[in-house]
Order: sequence, then structure tokens, then C-alpha cells
Amino acid sequence: MHIYADPNGIPYNFTTESILVSGAVLPSSNNGTPITSITMRPNTTARSQIYSNYYIYESDTIRLKGSIPPNGWIFSFSLPCCRGFTNANFVGGSATLLKTTMYPSANRTLSSGCYDSSPQFMEMPKIQFFDNVDYITHNVATDFDGDSLIYLLDQPLAGTGNNSTKIPFRNGFSTSNYTGNGTLNGNVPYSIEPNSGNVAFSYTNSQGVNKFNRVITVESYRDGQKLSTITREMPLNVLNTSFVLKQPELSPTLSFNSFGIHYDTVMAGNALSIPITLLDTTTASWIDTMTLVPFGSSFTSDFYSATACNDPNDTSCATLSLPPALNNGIYPSRYEYQGTRAMYLNLLWNPTCFHLNANGGAKTHYFTFGYEVNYFSEPIFYRTIAITVQPNPALCNTVTSISSVKEQKNEIQLYPNPTNGRFKLKANYDFEDTQIKIRNSSGQLVKSFQYSSHSSREIEIPGSKGIYFVEFENPNGVLEVKKVIKL
Repeated sequence: MHIYADPNGIPYNFTTESILVSGAVLPSSNNGTPITSITMRPNTTARSQIYSNYYIYESDTIRLKGSIPPNGWIFSFSLPCCRGFTNANFVGGSATLLKTTMYPSANRTLSSGCYDSSPQFMEMPKIQFFDNVDYITHNVATDFDGDSLIYLLDQPLAGTGNNSTKIPFRNGFSTSNYTGNGTLNGNVPYSIEPNSGNVAFSYTNSQGVNKFNRVITVESYRDGQKLSTITREMPLNVLNTSFVLKQPELSPTLSFNSFGIHYDTVMAGNALSIPITLLDTTTASWIDTMTLVPFGSSFTSDFYSATACNDPNDTSCATLSLPPALNNGIYPSRYEYQGTRAMYLNLLWNPTCFHLNANGGAKTHYFTFGYEVNYFSEPIFYRTIAITVQPNPALCNTVTSISSVKEQKNEIQLYPNPTNGRFKLKANYDFEDTQIKIRNSSGQLVKSFQYSSHSSREIEIPGSKGIYFVEFENPNGVLEVKKVIKL
């Protein structure tokens, strides 16, 4: 359990605490006694290495016996004090509730004997930001089992265990207007790309407030089944300052969208090499020190050794062309690159049929790079390379063509086809939270968006006449591909 306290507030009482365990059916101990709480002890060794407002608790090794109910076992902790009253987007300063859920396992056993390990947030949360800066940042979560992750902007919790409730937004705020006032005065509301976790926002202090609360929830899915949720709640403070934040440039030859994502496609069995460069954009006479930090569960564990894949079933994980250094001087420790003026390396990968989804269809893997310059202990800016691995009929005993996808699923109807550029959708399931991507006959991405209940079911294909492929992927990882002809 990790607690991030207000460094300007009252020092947190760093003593033994208890996590409440709840659920429709409780787990039991070895002697059959129901487990209702778990004792958490302070980790004073870790605390001596990190920030004074960061508190880590750990339990003894615990075996929870019994069958997990469909709604999971809930682990929760209510902090004895309260949230700040000064946050602009949520009501009140009620006591903070931490909560996580363990769901029943999917039908896949890892070689270690574990069914699943939940995702992990890989970095300290970033609290302070500057006004009038166009940020693309990240809430870096990694799932080393290779499960699919969905990121959500959420609301703080109050209550206890399975009796918790979400704290309401103040007037004028919502998940789609998280920091308020829409685009007033050049503001870009805090928003998250659900598949990659990248966050885009900018803020001008002319709006009159600069303290917000934010909650990031990450859900993991495997074979269409939700396995776990993790949540992190933290402040977002915008500093009104004349300080000019210097931003290096990452891989200028790649095209990144408004969320800082570059999309690429590779067929299983084909090697891929993508240049990763970091350039200092300042013209000052002094020399800046730049730091580049890689993240991603499809990387090898040290980002360089091809035989050190995070998933023991993976025999061909991605690497970087130069070995990074392990920095043990920060918490948590991390692999990173440091240099001046410019850094050059390559992302190398030869994906196999293992890197497809459970149905043998295409699966997207995310490789994220955080970078900083000079005086910051954590990355300030982020870019993500999203690589979709397509099935190779010659290697993979899976889907062999667009027509075979249609024969297997046939759940989505696309009409009219051929079309003059606009088509409509019809399906026997809800489109909510479905990612829709349109590619041309060369495999290039020409349009991508997240479908929601507010989206129109009429879609327009950008570009010239020709053959296009429309991909549909929902949070469970299910993918369908439809061919459409634009006349």
C-alpha cells in the first residue's frame, strides 16, 4: 500500500495499519477462519530512500483460501484524515478511501504458478505542473503478464469496502471536463487516451483556480475477462510562474497524434526497427543533461537482453539497441539513458504469433518513453509507440484473411459497401468504448477514434478512392476487421 501525503500538511502518522477485506464470500486462512482484515506494517527502509511525503506499507505473505466471488474480493483502507478542501473539481474534503479488487482468474496459468499479477504503477505520481505548457504526460502502468489495459479518468471514493460511493463533481466539472472551463483561454481539459494511458492537457491560470484532484483507474483484461483494477488518487497543482519549461524533441521523423502516440503495424515473423532519438531543442550556451526512460511490458526486463522477457512464455520480446543504466538512486529504481545534445538508439522487435490476441487476431503493444531535461527527478513529457502485430497466415494457425474473420464473427455490419465515403454501423453488441481504426490498402492508419454512446454511428473515411480496412477492438481485446470500398 502506497500513500502520498501533502508535503505542506501535517506529517502522516506512519504506524501499523489494517486493510479491510470484504466480498460476498470472504477468503479464509489455513485454519478456516474468515479473513476480514490484513495487517500492514511501515517499510521504514524504503522511506529512508525516498521523498518525505511518500509512505509504503507491506504485509506478511498471506494465503487467501477459497473461491473468489464474481464481484471479487475487495481490499480497502480509509485514511484517518481528509482530502484538501481546496480542490476545484470534486465536492468536499471527506476521508480518502483506497480500494482495489481481486477478480476470479482466467484460464491461463503462468509458469510461476500464478494465474495473474495485477498491473503496477511504475513511477511516483507527478503533482506539480506549470501553466501555459502543452503537456503530453502519462500514468505509467505496466502489466507483466501481457494483459490488455484500459485507462479511465475516475472519481474519488468515500465509505468503506463494498459500501463505497463515488464523490460527485462540482458544478461545471465532469470526466470530459476534468479541469473545467473547456477550451476557455486556450485551456485543454485533462483527458486520457484509454488504451495507451497517455494524458494531454494544458492550463492557464487566468481561470482562477489551480488545485485539482484526479483519480486514474486501470483495468486489466485477458481472453475477454476482467482480472483486476488498480486506482491511484493524487492532486494536480498548476503553478503560476514565468518559468519556461524546456522540452526536448523525441524522434522528429515519426508522426505523433495529439495524445503523443505514433502508430505502426508489423506482421508476425517480420523484424521491426524504429529509430528513437532525443534532441535538445534549446540554443543556450550551457549544456543540458537529458534523461530518457523506457516503459512497456513487451520490452525485455532490462530493455537490452533478448533472453530476459518479462513473460516467461515470450521468446522474442522487444529490446533497445543500447544498454540503459540502472538508477538505484531514486525510488522506485529504473533503467534510463542520459546524454547531452542528442541521443540515438533503436527499438528492435521480431514479434511472433505469441504476440497476437487470444483469438489469434491483431494485438496492439505499447512502448512508452518519458523524457526530461536537467533538474527534474522524473520524466515530464512522454511519447508512445503503438505497434499492432497482425497475424501471418504462413506462420500462425489463426485467422488467415479478412473473409475468414467475417466467417468467424460476422457480428458487425458495415453499410453501404461500396460507399461514397460515409458508412453506418450495426452490431449485435454495444459499441461503447470500442476503438475504431481505419487503414488504407498499404496498412497506414488514416483515422482512429474511441467510440462512445455520444458518437454517431455514421463514419466518414478520409482520403482518396480505394480499398480500406476498418478495425474494431473493445476493452476485452476482441478484434474484427472489415473491408470497405470507397468509390
